[in-house]
Amino acid sequence: MGYDIWYGDIGYDKSTGFGLSRLHNATQLPGYDNQPFFLPTGDSFLFTSDRSGVGTDIFIFDMSTKKISPLTKTPASEFSPQLLPNGNGYSTVRIDTDELQRFWILDSDAKEKESLFGLENVGYNSWFSENEVFFFLVGEKDDGGHKLAWGDASKGKLKLIDKEIGRSICSYRSKFYYTKDLGGKQFKVIELSATDKSGKFESREVTLLPAGTEDFVVFNGKFLLTVLDNTLLTYDLSGRMDEWDHSVKILDGNSKEVTRIAIDEENGKIAFVIAE
Repeated sequence: MGYDIWYGDIGYDKSTGFGLSRLHNATQLPGYDNQPFFLPTGDSFLFTSDRSGVGTDIFIFDMSTKKISPLTKTPASEFSPQLLPNGNGYSTVRIDTDELQRFWILDSDAKEKESLFGLENVGYNSWFSENEVFFFLVGEKDDGGHKLAWGDASKGKLKLIDKEIGRSICSYRSKFYYTKDLGGKQFKVIELSATDKSGKFESREVTLLPAGTEDFVVFNGKFLLTVLDNTLLTYDLSGRMDEWDHSVKILDGNSKEVTRIAIDEENGKIAFVIAE
């Protein structure tokens, strides 16, 4: 299945709620375009794409010029591109030619630098601080399913946090969010708060994602956002309303699946992935 990445403006007002505007298709080519990640410059985002037919590479989309530029070109397949927290390079989950899924650090020119933690089953990651990172580790159903791990790159320390998790993981300042898989049909959002720098966290159950959804992001530390049937759904983390708001249509006339979301709240930008 092919995917396109759309982007535009997102805003929130207490009286009118959320609004989307100036939505554009960034990729518009057959094939796989996915996993957008906004850069702090406010004018571009990373994404992964299969444009060679032999594997995925990392690309940059410039929102001002509408230009797409390659960042990597390797015989492996790169996924989940992110800027390092210190800004001095990139990280990526890479399926290497031996078909193992490793977590790689790339330098500022996107050249291979090092593989961290010796992991060979990384699905996704989310940076929590300059050295701390959370991982979604691919697992077998009869062995606890997919797992959540926390690592400290400065110490080479890795710790298992939870099992039977969903694919969506999200760091927001001092908090981290992920989902528990409730049998593959619905997912429960869990919030972690760090108690120290050794991988100890306090957890609390937040809410259930609406049935039929599994991806979410945090907006402004106050809302969870997800998508279902071409609609942006929002949940107030303050707990004032224990239900999802279904009020924002994404694209008029769109009947195709909308999945992953990325947010740049500093610059009021949103990106989302739509099936072709």
